Amino acid sequence: MTESSLPKPGAVSVCVPVGIVAAVFAILFAVCPYATGYGADRHSIAYWLWYFWRFPDWQHGALVPPLALWLVWRRRENWRGLPAEGSNWALPVVLTGFFLFFAGVRANLYYLGYASAHLLLLGTILWLGGRAWLRELAFPLCFLAFMWPLYFLESRVGFPLRLLMTHLCSGLLDLGGVEHLQLGTAIVSPADAAAGLARGDRFALEVANPCSGIRSLFALMMLGALYGGLAFGNRPFFWAAMWIAAVPLAIAGNVVRILLLMLGSRLFGSAFAIGSDGGTSAFHFFAGIMVFLVAAGGMVLLAKLLRRLDRGSGAGPSPWPRPVAA
Repeated sequence: MTESSLPKPGAVSVCVPVGIVAAVFAILFAVCPYATGYGADRHSIAYWLWYFWRFPDWQHGALVPPLALWLVWRRRENWRGLPAEGSNWALPVVLTGFFLFFAGVRANLYYLGYASAHLLLLGTILWLGGRAWLRELAFPLCFLAFMWPLYFLESRVGFPLRLLMTHLCSGLLDLGGVEHLQLGTAIVSPADAAAGLARGDRFALEVANPCSGIRSLFALMMLGALYGGLAFGNRPFFWAAMWIAAVPLAIAGNVVRILLLMLGSRLFGSAFAIGSDGGTSAFHFFAGIMVFLVAAGGMVLLAKLLRRLDRGSGAGPSPWPRPVAA
């Protein structure tokens, strides 16, 4: 073996702690039995991630880790020259992460395991790289939060969102002069004795949990944050604005979807608009795509507005680099 083929001491000094950290993460979060969830046997955090990522509401979470790695690689010209100066602030962060990990085991609560993994990753960056590395990787680290399936939010957010969708659609139908009845989270056509139609014969739509928009809400919040990070880089105000704006944009897109379903039911019948088995028609599928088209259009317009405001403020260009060749 020649001298030139030997690894450089600096590379070895970096690879050893990184390898140790990777092994610790694998043992804690991929091997160690952590929580039972709704079953009887304890499973690892990695198992629960894979379990929830198969649900429609959380499928976007499986895209987050590779996207975060791509975001880090995209900034490689920025972090390659940074000095590795570990910070003492890593110690309390790491200790807090380990405390949450063992607290989650004792409490049988995988949400604490999620928080533990995120804090331990943050602490590792501080320990190996220091504050400069943490600032440089702040956005990919924050973006990783979208990988965690917060299943408890479905019951907390789902029903209020159903009521909101129903009230908004009912109000728009009132503005359009369309006669209808709001029955809880359902919107139906009134009876028409002259035409021999019973209540709900013209159209009837129950805003169920899938129709509440909760499935698109979490995914669009992830896309809003990603778009904001790509457009504005390490400028928290701007990408946070894109992330927050994803909520009303998702609601607006879902309102358009529900109104399209009611319009299709009124003009062509419920079987055409919704489907004979409760939601498999081509029109129903098209209406679902409209949620993302409306939200994506709103994000593009908002990004243009923020760029215009940014130029008007006299701020410098975004530090986020342009893509470079792999």
